[in-house]
Amino acid sequence: MEWLARTVDLVLIVGDPASSNSHRLVEAATAIGTRTHLISRSAEICDAWLTDARVVGVSAGASTPDDLVACVVDRFRHAGAVVENASVLEERVRFRLPSAVA
Repeated sequence: MEWLARTVDLVLIVGDPASSNSHRLVEAATAIGTRTHLISRSAEICDAWLTDARVVGVSAGASTPDDLVACVVDRFRHAGAVVENASVLEERVRFRLPSAVA
């Protein structure tokens, strides 16, 4: 989140308002000093937020469905924005089943 927040003018976190993970992402971006908003769908984007933003970063809480994020990105794409995917870290976490289950 630190890299994203330092690279953009505005961060939009797509996630459930009840999600602690989404709130932590908002807190992390805000701590960098970047304007940040938590939204649960693209319709919640306020045009006033975009007034001075040349570059907008979109991220999501861990349990946010991909289609919700895609809708937010598509809103910008349909408005003529250049959309780039940036991957800073790809996680490959594996959990082993407990021996009683395996």
